[in-house]
Amino acid sequence: MRIGILGGTFDPIHRAHISIATAALCQYKLDEVWFMPAGDPYFKADSQVTPAELRLAMTKACIDAYGEPAFQCSDFEIHDHGHTYTSETFLKLNQSYPLDDFYFILGLDSLEALDTWHEPGLLFKNAVILCALRSREMSSAERLEKSVRTDEKRYETARNHLIKKYASSDPRIEKIDCPEVFLSSTMIRAKASAGEDLLDYVTPAVAKFIREHHLYS
Repeated sequence: MRIGILGGTFDPIHRAHISIATAALCQYKLDEVWFMPAGDPYFKADSQVTPAELRLAMTKACIDAYGEPAFQCSDFEIHDHGHTYTSETFLKLNQSYPLDDFYFILGLDSLEALDTWHEPGLLFKNAVILCALRSREMSSAERLEKSVRTDEKRYETARNHLIKKYASSDPRIEKIDCPEVFLSSTMIRAKASAGEDLLDYVTPAVAKFIREHHLYS
């Protein structure tokens, strides 16, 4: 199978995550997309993160209610021990599922930062990289059109750099054209803390989960 992996803290999971996963599923004819909450993200070791089991349950509630049969919630990293490194996760995924092909779904900022991640060469050996960019079709205004062009230039610069630097690992890096969705988990947590309605940002199942578990308050 062709399996896309969309990782992150998912604190909370929001509509942009769903949009990116849907675009990757359609454009690359993936069989499944696994939403994989991080267990102990090393890059947020000094930040307060909602307990892993709650983030896993919230992500599962979102995916179950959304109703796309190709979407799955994975506890692969949650039940791993110690800090979570993406490169090691994909090595373990390939060892556990040797007949499947894995695609790592990320954003442009993450692609540009991959050079600083733990063992990028190992990641390239075990996954195809799919980078989400803003879709030109969804960007009719001049300002958004300029943003699309800027993003495409940033993508090509980062892609060329990584392919050249890690040539021995044969990086496979492609792009996903996504609808315009500007969301951040930090903003959503602030709105939840202020008691604001969240349905423009998260699915009804996630809004209900946040409310019932008193998250971010």
